[in-house]
Amino acid sequence: MERRSLLLGTLAGASVTAAAARATQPEPERHRSEAKISYAQQGEDLIVEHLFRVLKNPRPSYIDIGAWEPILSNNTYLLYERGSRGLLVEPNPYYSERLQRERPGDLVLTAGIGVDAQTEADFYIIRGDGQNNTFDKQQADLIAARLGPQAIERVMKLPLLDVNDVLAKHFPAGGPHFFSTDVEGLDFAILKALDFTRFRPQVIIAETMAVDTWELLPEIIELVKAQDYSVRGSTFVNTTFIDNRLLTRR
Repeated sequence: MERRSLLLGTLAGASVTAAAARATQPEPERHRSEAKISYAQQGEDLIVEHLFRVLKNPRPSYIDIGAWEPILSNNTYLLYERGSRGLLVEPNPYYSERLQRERPGDLVLTAGIGVDAQTEADFYIIRGDGQNNTFDKQQADLIAARLGPQAIERVMKLPLLDVNDVLAKHFPAGGPHFFSTDVEGLDFAILKALDFTRFRPQVIIAETMAVDTWELLPEIIELVKAQDYSVRGSTFVNTTFIDNRLLTRR
């Protein structure tokens, strides 16, 4: 009887010791395997994916204006990986070729998005990884003033397409479910030109940090909110919006 009690006491003590040891161990591998991977700059794609789950839209269509990299730092690659398809707009021929090669399920346009009657414009190629390439001369001048004129590697004449014409041509009525824009200084102008009476994306992402500064651009946020959208995600660089009209249909 005493031996049995001793055995039970030993087993109980061992269980407590084992439990304490487990409590100090790192998270098990099974939890790591459940971690979510983001391809976007600061996890914006995970926010977008969650919003579409809320909206019960498992395969949202998208337009990615200023798509840049096919995978890394891209707002739409996670959706692409999940089976969604859409339109990628990238004026830099080097990156548009990569997009065509690495995202064969998407349509790629090698052009910029215009905001007036212009059909072409100067595109400033900035030395480095291409993240700051822009059609905005004022932004290019700011970069050149800070880094020197050699920061502008070259200037190319590239076609400009009207945002509403592009949406009408490539998407059904109502436009894409997801509208992503990252165009280094022209996001406000593009969103202002967007005809929300014809095209009403369920989710919108826009770069709301001023190029080459840390300043926030509240005018973009106010513009989109005025169209009956609300902010449902914000990172240091980008702001994510959802259509309020859809949130009343739970």
